[in-house]
Amino acid sequence: MIALLGSALGFASSTIPSVLGFFEKRQAHKQQLALLEAQSKHKMNIANAQADIAQAENIYKHDQTLAQGSAKWVTTFSATCRPVITYLFLFSYLTAKTITIWQAYTSGVELHENLHIIYSDFDEGMVSCIIAFWFGQRAMAKR
Repeated sequence: MIALLGSALGFASSTIPSVLGFFEKRQAHKQQLALLEAQSKHKMNIANAQADIAQAENIYKHDQTLAQGSAKWVTTFSATCRPVITYLFLFSYLTAKTITIWQAYTSGVELHENLHIIYSDFDEGMVSCIIAFWFGQRAMAKR
């Protein structure tokens, strides 16, 4: 009985280093995989930054090419197109809301009770989109 117990214990103790080696290799592979993932993320961040730089340089080159090769009014119109559209939208939006408030006021409607109708979620979303377009891109790029 002692011989059987001794041989079983000897067999079990001979497998302990291989089992421990398995767990050590597993841990080493996890660590190496994490290192490779971190390196690939770093390389992707560098590649994205280089692509952003190249895109900005190409945009500036294109604008310089337009400024040199065309009439002055084409360059001015190109530079003012987006701001003018934004101003026109903002003017029409404010005009519509002012007329709505004026009509509500003259008809005797309580404004503080019906303000959620005058300024809806759509209005909030539209204004925030315009603000985010003009001011959000650079703030988000810096983060």
